[in-house]
Amino acid sequence: MKLILSDLDGTLLRATENRISEKALNAISGLESKGIRFAIASGRAISELWHLFSRVQDKMYFVACDGALIFEGEKLILDAPMQNIAQFDKAQSVLLQGRYMTYVKGQPAFVREMKLHYRGYTIEFESASEIEEPIYKAVVFDRAFQVQQLNMVYSDIRLAEYTAEGVNKGSATRFLLKHFGVDASEAMAFGDNTNDIPMLLTVEHSVAVRNAKQAVLKICKNTTDDVVQTIMSI
Repeated sequence: MKLILSDLDGTLLRATENRISEKALNAISGLESKGIRFAIASGRAISELWHLFSRVQDKMYFVACDGALIFEGEKLILDAPMQNIAQFDKAQSVLLQGRYMTYVKGQPAFVREMKLHYRGYTIEFESASEIEEPIYKAVVFDRAFQVQQLNMVYSDIRLAEYTAEGVNKGSATRFLLKHFGVDASEAMAFGDNTNDIPMLLTVEHSVAVRNAKQAVLKICKNTTDDVVQTIMSI
């Protein structure tokens, strides 16, 4: 194996956890001595990922915003910004994710909640014209809101998440395979939710956590009860 990618929430980070375990951090650190590159592939912002993996940040790669941003440690190696963000001016509650900052619009309670979640990386806005940097992902807290010329990477009963057309964890995985000169047969990916499917379909060794969504279990070749233990056994 030459490349391992893992989803974060529900996969490497279980539902009851809010920090990466020492066991996981040690496992990631140990991959370097085996000549295996490790990438976390998440819908989260890069600021959150750097915070969670600060101890091993220089030993791994980060796929943030569902594939729209890829970092080698702190070095940006790919960005795929969205167009047509003015359409989100009509949304009642929305997050727009820049490279490092998160822009939020909505009712005061919602804005306060988002500012608390993203700590010092949040800016409130009223119109997209106020934002002077590229936007890589949008999260709309209204499933009825109509969006054009963007890719819906995830949705549930509360929200819908968007990236630029053609951008997802699968496109990010293909970029990393080409970037490293690694064949799909030499790559493994772990996931649990529908936004992981493009990534899981791109590699030869696809692994679902045992409680993954049925759509994920259906397309994966293997399952695991413990992602970290599986990584350590490679």
